[in-house]
Amino acid sequence: MSETTFPQFRLLPGPGICYAVEGPKRLIEWRPRSDGWWRTDVVAREYPEQLLIRDLLACEEGRYTTCTEEEVVLQVARGKVAGDGILPGMQPGVARCEPTADVDLSGLHTFGVPARAEFAVEVRTDGEVRAALQWAAECALPVLVLGGGSNVLFHRDVEGLVVLNRIGGTAVLADDGDRVEVAVGAGEPWHGFVVQATEAGWGGVENLALIPGSVGAAPMQNIGAYGAEVREVIAWVEAIDRRDGALQRFTPEECAFGYRESLFKQAGRDRYVIVRVGFHLRRSVEVRTGYGDIARELAGVEAPRPGDVAAAVIRIRRSKLPDPAVLGNAGSFFKNPVLSPVAFAPLQAAHPEVPHWPAADGTVKVAAGWLIEQAGWKGHDRGTHGVHDRQALVLVHRGGATGADIWQLASDIRASVRERFGVDLEPEVNQIGLSAAAPQNSAQGK
Repeated sequence: MSETTFPQFRLLPGPGICYAVEGPKRLIEWRPRSDGWWRTDVVAREYPEQLLIRDLLACEEGRYTTCTEEEVVLQVARGKVAGDGILPGMQPGVARCEPTADVDLSGLHTFGVPARAEFAVEVRTDGEVRAALQWAAECALPVLVLGGGSNVLFHRDVEGLVVLNRIGGTAVLADDGDRVEVAVGAGEPWHGFVVQATEAGWGGVENLALIPGSVGAAPMQNIGAYGAEVREVIAWVEAIDRRDGALQRFTPEECAFGYRESLFKQAGRDRYVIVRVGFHLRRSVEVRTGYGDIARELAGVEAPRPGDVAAAVIRIRRSKLPDPAVLGNAGSFFKNPVLSPVAFAPLQAAHPEVPHWPAADGTVKVAAGWLIEQAGWKGHDRGTHGVHDRQALVLVHRGGATGADIWQLASDIRASVRERFGVDLEPEVNQIGLSAAAPQNSAQGK
């Protein structure tokens, strides 16, 4: 971590105002009042707020004094706190990191292949995230952050520290009777949040029901299903910078969302730890029922609500996809390839029936599952692992396979699809510990 680390704590003598500088553009202020404290959570996007933070960090002209987190916690604990509520994961308190050595990871990811962590620790607050990062830095160890483990394949044991993100909780920040802004801890199960939202009558995430994994993984992957993507309802994402512990709030534009992509999966992959996500949801949302399977499930339902759509999606997914708790898998192993018009033309000419979806920019998204099935891989069985018999996009682990075994199968599928259709399939699942020598496009038989 860098020399300047966050948070830093300051006191303004006289008025007795306490400050926690969470990052160059993030500040918590506790202003004393007769019956306790007024708490203000500042996201410094304007110059005056940014100038205040700079002055606090510099202790400008001796106006502010440096203090410790313990001193601020004890001071604030003496009175009632009103004002801005505490977001999930921002609970005050001095955090420490006490990792466990040699941790079995096989039950902590949905593929269930064998893997162990040199060290692992659960974190439930921003402070615990920072303490874990600091501990790893002091020990010169790499860090891997793991949420629900629903989109990873381990190829070997993990050296360093595995940080298990367990930041939970939800908080309604604004509600005008229609629009709702809600903050959710990154460690919350995604489907649990969808259920909570639809039961409250909040629309916007219903098409994404039953997707495994955590809330923090949703913006990282820009999860999507049945005509919807999570980026459409994300208000902001908050993450801690591994370099200095700074807390940063990202707008949707700053997240650089793409098809199953984001800043946090690309340029910021090894830099930021997502700690919570803000969503804009609506009670008056116009639900999306045009997707074929959903339309059939809701036939005869007049004026369906978000809960109706979520229930339909759950039924569809359960009828087509294996439950990771029963049969190891990570959902769709491959992305749907996005082709240029030039690349799509010969494919369509040779296979007019190929399922595809034109985009506004002229590119065409092609159904990877169809390509895999037409290449003869649906239901393929290698004993310990194989391809699901109802959804060719899903590779399954029946027990006894390694990550290398499953990757070999994926590589064989990629080679087969490329040979038959001239299309490259890109894995959607994150590969952990994949060596450069591992097969990429093997030509081995099925």
